[in-house]
Amino acid sequence: MRLLRLVIACAILALAPLNLASAVEREYLVIGVDVSGSMRGDALKSTISAAEKIIRDLNSERVLELYVFTREPIKLDDVKYLETQTGGGYTALYDSIWTLTLRAAELSAPLIILTDGQDSRSSLSENELTELLSGVLVNINFISYNPLPEDRAVLDEIARLTGGKSVGVTESVKLIEALTQVVAEVDIKQNSPSRTVPVLIATVVSVIALTGLQLITGWRRREGRIDKWTEILDQYEVKSTPDQAPRNANAPTFITKLFGDTSMIAPGIKGNVEREAIFFASVIALSGVLVWFRLPLILALTLSLLSAIFSLRLLAERARRKLRRHFENELPSSLRLIASSLAAGLSFLQALDSFSADGNSQVAREFRRALSEIQMGSPVEKALGDVADRMQSEDLKWVVFAFSIQREVGGGLAKILQTSAETIDNRSSLRQEIRTLSTEGRISSYILMLLPPGIFLFLLATKREFISLFWVESIGQGLLILIIMLMGLAWIWIRRLVNLAA
Repeated sequence: MRLLRLVIACAILALAPLNLASAVEREYLVIGVDVSGSMRGDALKSTISAAEKIIRDLNSERVLELYVFTREPIKLDDVKYLETQTGGGYTALYDSIWTLTLRAAELSAPLIILTDGQDSRSSLSENELTELLSGVLVNINFISYNPLPEDRAVLDEIARLTGGKSVGVTESVKLIEALTQVVAEVDIKQNSPSRTVPVLIATVVSVIALTGLQLITGWRRREGRIDKWTEILDQYEVKSTPDQAPRNANAPTFITKLFGDTSMIAPGIKGNVEREAIFFASVIALSGVLVWFRLPLILALTLSLLSAIFSLRLLAERARRKLRRHFENELPSSLRLIASSLAAGLSFLQALDSFSADGNSQVAREFRRALSEIQMGSPVEKALGDVADRMQSEDLKWVVFAFSIQREVGGGLAKILQTSAETIDNRSSLRQEIRTLSTEGRISSYILMLLPPGIFLFLLATKREFISLFWVESIGQGLLILIIMLMGLAWIWIRRLVNLAA
């Protein structure tokens, strides 16, 4: 547990500079300048002069990407290259707008385009462009120099659709004023706290999660010291009466009621309350990470809770299977030891006591519990049957059945146990062979189930606007729910195919 706390602390300390850097990260701005033939002459010179002045006066905290375009955008590494543009060629304005919009979406940046509004070579029509732009969250702004009325109407519609601004200028001296106004409005929108809040929330919830783990550990350490002193004091006190209820650190909680016993998942953590606290701390931390990717808070909490529940259930079931597998593997040798004790002259209960007292295996622990139940008055068949039910062991059920018949009709119990051990060994070999043959199917099921979430997380980190449909639109939310349901059904179906019983 101490090592776990150290790893978590180091991770948070390592990510803190990144979080702070992200919280104050420089904003991007994408500017596109139309240098086609229709802009040749005074229009292009005035536009370039205005762009150069604004770019040089731009806030140093903002990262600029400058493009010029005729048929397709070309990135300029320095503003000085604007002066080399003379104007010429046809204009693919709509195609260039879409290309620059995709780049701005990658950077989560606003887009400013200086143009006269004319288009002569685009493969996209006006309607196709507006339909594409309706699904992208980019603020597009236009500064148009002497545009035709119909071209100005198209630019105004695109700006309105994307939440931007469209300014028409008829005099070159007003270009600088218009560009300054648009850049100022972009600064106001970009400096809103909405981009920094998710990062700060992620940092805060990480710190809260670590603090919660520290408090839980400290509380548990104090509980351990109290238990130690209580044991010492109990040596000098009269034995407590049965009606005194002992303090139970493993009282049923929400997690145990939902998943059953989870002590085998993290045996180093004593008590169900601590496990429940760690479970909810993990949900909060995962929610913070998803919010850091700018997911809506409700969606982040829902996905985190579902992921945590699915993971915990998977871990609990995996731990139970591992426990049962150990039990099944140890059962034949345990039966042989008991049979040897019977052959040496011990009674069945004496042989069971001898084996369970000396052994430290899972079978010995379960038989020790069964022996305690027998000593409390429970029938032998019922106590051993309860062990078979707890461990879901068909082999032990057959042994108990054979033991019951022997109790009724007589016979050599040692011989019965030896034969049962040989039969269980044969069944175990067959199960192992089937497990080996179905390994490829199991691995394929894991890959197929992890592939969609992996692609989703990759796109969330790299192309967030591409999958934003899943939480922006109601149809996307419905599709997300349907996908989760279908994946759950697929998982159940695949597991039934590869889980073959011997």
